[in-house]
Amino acid sequence: MGGKKSVDTNVVVRLLNGEPGLAAKFDSAEEIYISPVVVGELFYGAANSSRVAENTAKIHAFLQDTVTLEWNRQVGLSYAEAKLKLKRKGRPIPENDLWIASFALAWIPTLTL
Repeated sequence: MGGKKSVDTNVVVRLLNGEPGLAAKFDSAEEIYISPVVVGELFYGAANSSRVAENTAKIHAFLQDTVTLEWNRQVGLSYAEAKLKLKRKGRPIPENDLWIASFALAWIPTLTL
């Protein structure tokens, strides 16, 4: 997974649940970016689980090794452009996924939709 990467909630959950081989891919990443939307989804999932304290602790530990991206105008612009592009293609995606993608598009210039 080398280089700079932005990860979605489902990937983080798989990592936190100990999916074989996934930790090695994270270890090789130069930097891991995460959007505040993913942070919210992770903490919601932990709060809604049967192991709240354990899952919350895992999230805090994971977040220590990541860069949380910040909201800015470019994120909003990326959101608008991506939503319109997907609408015109007839392939809308859920709002949270669109926001997560918008953060990645705004902060990691090499990404495209």
